[in-house]
Amino acid sequence: MRINCNSVPRMVLFVLGALVLGLLIGFGLPAPLRVFLMIPFLIVIAVMVYVVLLAPLVFGFEMSDGSLVGGIIYYRGATIFAVLSAAVAVWALTTRSVSPFFIILEAAFLVLFGVYVLLSSSAAAHVEQIKHTEAYEKAVLDELKLRAATLRNTVEQLGGDDKARAAVRKLTESIRFLSPSEKEEARQLETMMIMKLESLDLTHDADSQLRELELLYRQRKGIY
Repeated sequence: MRINCNSVPRMVLFVLGALVLGLLIGFGLPAPLRVFLMIPFLIVIAVMVYVVLLAPLVFGFEMSDGSLVGGIIYYRGATIFAVLSAAVAVWALTTRSVSPFFIILEAAFLVLFGVYVLLSSSAAAHVEQIKHTEAYEKAVLDELKLRAATLRNTVEQLGGDDKARAAVRKLTESIRFLSPSEKEEARQLETMMIMKLESLDLTHDADSQLRELELLYRQRKGIY
């Protein structure tokens, strides 16, 4: 469940406006006329509960981890709002009138529900950000492992210095078992290793290049 941050001030103004209007109507009307407000008041409650519970399923349902987490928080708030609103509706039916106190209560429940909406939006955005970060971390490491595997296969096919081939085989096999890390330092080292693999030339000073790559690997291995 997500909400556009630009719409938050509008939502607050809308709720405050509805609250002020409701209080003016409630306090301004004489007691006998408040009885006639009961039916519209109950209809408004029923419509709000209906919209709160079903509108997200029609207009904003997404199958993603962020939406799932946000949806759980949203519907927790929606359930609380529905139960409390139902209690106010029963109370209004029992007293056969709508007092300003009922309007204040319903407005407070609506504000509480708004807090849950904001929490659900924040939670969904946080989860999606984590997923995006993890995907980025995995993509760089996967690229490094792919380059290492490609180099190993190329060296095996081309032949050449057995010592260099053995060193490449050992190093690229070690790279294959690197674990993902959330630290930016790990990402920098992985990028440097990819660049080294791209520029590796085993026909000229292979030992020096492999030592540099080995050093980068050991630094990356020490990061968890």
